[in-house]
Amino acid sequence: GILALLKRLRSSSGKEVRILLLGLDNAGKTTLLKGLVSEDITQVTPTQGFNIKSVVSDGFKLNVWDIGGQRKIRPYWKNYFENADVLIYVIDSSDKRRFDETGMELMELLEEEKLAAVPLLIFANKQDLVNAVTASALAEGLQLHTIREPNTMASASLSMVAYFFSASVKGILALLKRLRSSSGKEVRILLLGLDNAGKTTLLKGLVSEDITQVTPTQGFNIKSVVSDGFKLNVWDIGGQRKIRPYWKNYFENADVLIYVIDSSDKRRFDETGMELMELLEEEKLAAVPLLIFANKQDLVNAVTASALAEGLQLHTIRDRHWQIQPCSAITLEGVKSQKLIVVITMFNSRKAWIGYAETYGKNKRRCSSIPEFCWNTHDLSYIVYLTHCQSDESV
Repeated sequence: GILALLKRLRSSSGKEVRILLLGLDNAGKTTLLKGLVSEDITQVTPTQGFNIKSVVSDGFKLNVWDIGGQRKIRPYWKNYFENADVLIYVIDSSDKRRFDETGMELMELLEEEKLAAVPLLIFANKQDLVNAVTASALAEGLQLHTIREPNTMASASLSMVAYFFSASVKGILALLKRLRSSSGKEVRILLLGLDNAGKTTLLKGLVSEDITQVTPTQGFNIKSVVSDGFKLNVWDIGGQRKIRPYWKNYFENADVLIYVIDSSDKRRFDETGMELMELLEEEKLAAVPLLIFANKQDLVNAVTASALAEGLQLHTIRDRHWQIQPCSAITLEGVKSQKLIVVITMFNSRKAWIGYAETYGKNKRRCSSIPEFCWNTHDLSYIVYLTHCQSDESV
């Protein structure tokens, strides 16, 4: 899982990273590859066999294998699975006629034993075309949320982790370096939301405490969890209207923001949405990854996470990584098994994001050169990272 890969990358000085680039013909794989290594993309022909491009920087050698996607070539993909560190799968998001075909090919890859536990990066390519389907719609259409962690070690499954935060070599290298040097790091998590959203119940559930006796938080609660070299410090701040002006006192050095919403209380959706948007404008929370828990999904009148995301217009958030997760703080469905994976992934995403922005001298809050992100899946243990990328630009 994520923690295993974190430990592996931390000790991988001088590591060669073997990246497998797959997808149907005409998906734009070779164009993407040429863009990644800053080559001319005006003259690109269909790949009949394979292309290899390598980039060396900061102790990492990235070897990208671009394999042809024609139907007659796909049976030979398996010859390249051995020792793959990362799988990049490219989809032409403008060609709706081939969605079934590309989906079937992807699902077959997920069953490959040699790709078990290999992180997956999906590019929803050709977003510059007017008929392109959005990344989130593509994820839903391909039912990517149905992919689950294998129950046994023998199960063939492909772990999907959001390790890459830009379609650029510099972005990949920045992340690898930060993962490698993050041992022993303390992660500061800010837990916010309106009163009665279920924050304290959720926090107690995360640390396996009794949730039968929970009273409204008048100030704040702090809980810590230590695992695999990471200490997670969660700050639960009261959500009453009179307390919210004091939230800003806790923004400093936050690594991850968790925002909890009572998805059954429709009367307060406008209120919680306004509070969330104000948080996103806070300078001290610039680029801090956002995890939204659509809580109380066990109630019959609860709104789904996807409907809540649409109502709050979360798709307009472009200056940070974000994820919405349906959950129940009472049953711990959608919460319990995700705690370490989510925050560690998001913590490292923040470091890579900031490093990427600073590399290009951009403002961290509005870095136009960073692709749009939309994490919208129902299983945080395997996050599908769908980057919006242009088919005719160097990415």
